[in-house]
Amino acid sequence: MKRILVGAPLLGTKTEIDESSPLEAWRTFAPLITDPQESKLERFVLLPNPRFISVLAYKTGKRIATILPSLDTEHVPVEITAVTLGSTQQTVTVTDLVASEGAEDHQILVLACNDGSLRTLDLDVFKSKGAKMQNCGPYWIPGDCYRPQQVFILNKKEGVVHHMQFGYCLRNHVAVYAIAKGNDVTSAYRFMLQLKLGKNKKVKLDSSSIVCLKSNLSKFSEENPENPFGLSVCNYEKDGKGPSLDGPYCSVIVVGFPSSLLFFMEKTTDSGTTLAAPFVWNFSSSNKVSALAIAPNKRDIACGHMRGTIQVLVDLIPRVEEYNDCMARYEAQIANESLINDNKPRHPSKGIVVRKFHWHAHPVSTLVFDSIPKSAGDSMLYSGAEESVIVTWQLSRGSDKPAEVLPRIALAGIVHMVSSHQSGEADSLLVYCADNSLHLFETHNQHLKWKVQGLGAGDERTILSGSSKMILDPASMGFSNPKILCAGLAKAAGNIQVYDVRQQEVIATLKVAPFNRVSRMKYSQSQLPAPTIIHAEWDATAKRLLTIDTVPTENSAIGVSEQLDDGTMIGTVSTIRFWKFNENSLAFEPCAAMASPHGPRAKVSSAALSADGKYACTVSNDEKAFRLWRRSTRDEGDDWNCMYRVQFPSGYANASSGPSAVSFSNDSSILAIGFGNVVTLWDRHNVTLLTSLCHGEGDEFVETVHFVQSGELEGMFLSQSSCSIALQSPYANKGISTKDWVWRAPSVDWAIRSITPLAGLVSVILTDSKNNKSRVVLLGSKTGLQLEDQVNMMYDDEIVGLVGGASQRLSDGWDDEDVSKTVLYTLFKSGEITCINMDNNEGVDIKYTPPSSDKAPLKMVPTLGLHLVGVKPAKRPANVLTVTDLNGSSKRKKLSIENFGAFVGEEARVAMLPKLTGAFVRAFVSRNVMKSEQ
Repeated sequence: MKRILVGAPLLGTKTEIDESSPLEAWRTFAPLITDPQESKLERFVLLPNPRFISVLAYKTGKRIATILPSLDTEHVPVEITAVTLGSTQQTVTVTDLVASEGAEDHQILVLACNDGSLRTLDLDVFKSKGAKMQNCGPYWIPGDCYRPQQVFILNKKEGVVHHMQFGYCLRNHVAVYAIAKGNDVTSAYRFMLQLKLGKNKKVKLDSSSIVCLKSNLSKFSEENPENPFGLSVCNYEKDGKGPSLDGPYCSVIVVGFPSSLLFFMEKTTDSGTTLAAPFVWNFSSSNKVSALAIAPNKRDIACGHMRGTIQVLVDLIPRVEEYNDCMARYEAQIANESLINDNKPRHPSKGIVVRKFHWHAHPVSTLVFDSIPKSAGDSMLYSGAEESVIVTWQLSRGSDKPAEVLPRIALAGIVHMVSSHQSGEADSLLVYCADNSLHLFETHNQHLKWKVQGLGAGDERTILSGSSKMILDPASMGFSNPKILCAGLAKAAGNIQVYDVRQQEVIATLKVAPFNRVSRMKYSQSQLPAPTIIHAEWDATAKRLLTIDTVPTENSAIGVSEQLDDGTMIGTVSTIRFWKFNENSLAFEPCAAMASPHGPRAKVSSAALSADGKYACTVSNDEKAFRLWRRSTRDEGDDWNCMYRVQFPSGYANASSGPSAVSFSNDSSILAIGFGNVVTLWDRHNVTLLTSLCHGEGDEFVETVHFVQSGELEGMFLSQSSCSIALQSPYANKGISTKDWVWRAPSVDWAIRSITPLAGLVSVILTDSKNNKSRVVLLGSKTGLQLEDQVNMMYDDEIVGLVGGASQRLSDGWDDEDVSKTVLYTLFKSGEITCINMDNNEGVDIKYTPPSSDKAPLKMVPTLGLHLVGVKPAKRPANVLTVTDLNGSSKRKKLSIENFGAFVGEEARVAMLPKLTGAFVRAFVSRNVMKSEQ
């Protein structure tokens, strides 16, 4: 079954980096911006992920293409481990680039992959159309796709590259500096890649093209071995006039470690390349380095630290170069026994000017200078951290105070920043934040040019316990650009996001529970968990919304006390909020809100909103009660009031209700609530317990109850536990089983996480926490049988949510030949969203056809008072309830209610019984349920 990728994190996580790295900036790819070129006005933003690179237009931020790391001839897809971008404008003679254009400037993208290879791509390929719908291993990529033109295979000794930076171009070769790990040893290398663009080939990199700058990088710090977190490279000519092969051309490579900086210096001339001895600059172990940047003057280095401080080491690069030259002469004199002076060269730390700045209270995650060279000390430095504030430092002012601050640009901290300059345009700053958002600002006036917001799925700040909720916007169903409403995502704490599948970005955000994004004074302190939306329920039209959010507080005496992993006690307060969609502003507006709806010491365990948006129900296991809420019908207001508070029945006082174990029938007359392994049915009108049905055998805990809202099974309900799913009729009948079918998980290793009823199908999400796998199973709603060919719906990632529906309206007047395109959208914890088309499976036979809309579906069970539009209901049976029946007389007359819900023949399928009003329910209970117990 073909899975199509319709969404992913803007920037992916490096798979080869240790997940225990303290900063997200160390674990996440950094965005890239192509260099401006006079002959090519178009510029691009490259957003790397392990399996692909998204290409955005620099001016608008719109997605235009995708770069895949694998060749179309490779059967096993590869993943990206590092990426760098450079230009051939430093090349003097390029004979093999493009034969017809000679030494034209080219943008070269270099990819390092987990198979130990380096791959190159000339971005001039964007001038032509790319291949459509390309395979990327676990899914397919839509739109224009491009693949590498050359592949260089490294030796096993070099291993896999973790960090990489573009160096320079020498004739027809590109120098790439990299940190690679092979045989459990991390080393620094320089690779010379011979460019033959347009030649789709795979070659092995010979030993003459590989120079080891330093083997076993952790060896120089044997007392406390550390892994490098970053790599920076700058190139300059001794006379400062730009790159040339006439004089010494220097490359400075700086490897960042938490406690030190490691310098390498290469000098290139026509006669060859010389490498100076590595130089180590140490920092205090109590304030480790978290970020570094080389100034445009190619003399200064800025370092951010874990305690929020910033140090600018003035003229460090020329000092290190001078020290290396003096040390080389000094050691040569010692070797030749011609030493004149016993004094060693002066260490660069002697007399160096170190400028210190401090604004951030948390580790500095990123530093970036202006992208254009300026005089010494005249550059603008930008810093970002967890506070989500862009801090601007003007070094020429001589002040340790920020020149400007731009606060609260996102819901989470700043991870990466990249500066950009183009002649004739304002300088810009590209900012990526931990809430999966990308911003482009103009630096001179802090104007936001564009913003791209991705879904907030993934692991970021610790949130309170809760489950995510996803639905398809009914207003967009039937069109080619469906929208998905998502609540309770980790990187969008306290917010509901509206995701546009076609644009592949979030187009609207509803702030439900605002909170302070900075909850600690120091990085060493525990972070207060972010609030979460534990329940979000929409009505059938998605115009009414019920949310229940939980907000933490440092005062454990307020609300419900909870203990964090580090032992800290906090208090949590739950709030119920009712919302209404405003057709004019096209946004949800609050109607009513109430803190602690079940009391200050009770949480809301489950909640439901009726299909018409008039009633709501909340259940609290702490209070051992559920509450029924009703929307006011008065013209002057849109208030919500609590109609009833009902204690748990005595038989269920020790049972708990699952997170989704409450549901209204389609006409809001029946309320189903799960307690333990039992589902109870209540009359909504006067909150009377009608009956109870057992979900399964043993101690199966009912987690979800859902009434079937339409189709042949309308009025029946699904119940789900961690190991089984049952479809039942809500009408008990003595001596007749009410279960139509029961489906159980395939093994004890697989647990049922959630179910989603679809048109004629029931989608089931299974999780295997032991092996970190998840799976989607599709069941026929009539039979409970699993559909065939489900092997491709098993994933190596946790599924957060799944929704499905019609994605395209074929025509207003459908006939038998019109079939809507029914699709499944699956959201994973990694932030990827995939789409599966159930009607076009590229040769996979899924035996499913949505019912035709011009025919009334046949009913297997009695309706709950909802008649189909345009369908004339059948004549009601002659036997009706009498006044005696309503008054509960002991003398009772046998009615067809004895067969209520039972399938007694073809003619019974169209039988429509009376709506379950309060009077009817009382008679129903007295006649059928109570007597059956005697």
